[in-house]
Amino acid sequence: MSVKIKVSYECDSELNEVVKLLSPILKTIKKQPANGKFKRAYITVDHKKNKRYN
Repeated sequence: MSVKIKVSYECDSELNEVVKLLSPILKTIKKQPANGKFKRAYITVDHKKNKRYN
C-alpha cells in the first residue's frame, strides 16, 4: 500500500529535511513549480518497506 503526501515549502532545504526523514520508505517525489510564495512537492511512500509495520 502506498501513501501520498503533499508538502508545501519555501526553500529547497526544507524539502531536503523531509526527504531525509522519509528516505527509508520513500518511493517517489514530484516537484511542482511555485505558484506564489510556496513551492509544492508530492511524495509517495511505501509503508511496506517500513519493518515496524510488517
